[in-house]
Amino acid sequence: MWRLHEPVQPQSAAAVSSTQTKESENTGSQDEGEPGTHPAHDVTPPSSAGPYSGLADLPEYQMLMKRYPRLPTLLWGIATATDPPTGDDGSNPKQPKFPKLNNGIKKSKEPWTQEKGVQNAVQVLRETRNSPGDDSDAIREFCELVRLFKARKEEEAAAPVFRKKFAKESADAIGELLRNEKSKAL
Repeated sequence: MWRLHEPVQPQSAAAVSSTQTKESENTGSQDEGEPGTHPAHDVTPPSSAGPYSGLADLPEYQMLMKRYPRLPTLLWGIATATDPPTGDDGSNPKQPKFPKLNNGIKKSKEPWTQEKGVQNAVQVLRETRNSPGDDSDAIREFCELVRLFKARKEEEAAAPVFRKKFAKESADAIGELLRNEKSKAL
């Protein structure tokens, strides 16, 4: 398949999107939803079915990201602490080297497990949260936002159950009142 010529000089955002649109029209046989089939789809989008799928859409989340520009990097550091070591020295080359953040992660000869990765991430999270400065404030506020988000989701999920239970109790009470009225009338 022939590919359109892409200029070497930087383009405006509108020009880039029109070029990508033309390329996607020319590659109509490929499924645009599959990662890796189109240059614009090199990164797999996060699943919309996850428990935190709406978190990034919250205005509070957007405000946190503006207030603490290092927060995405800090979160990435915590996330990469869960990855298995891939370097020859047993370290994770993707994990950013922040001062104080990775000191608590012990290098051991034991094989990596998912549980070990979670323990590493928890350790990095604790150290970041307990360190002085903006980084700890950012992580604490992010943790609080996650707690609030989870509480809202649980409340939303519980609302239909409570409504149904309330309707059943109301119907039972009304039925009991009607039976009492009929028995008194006889």
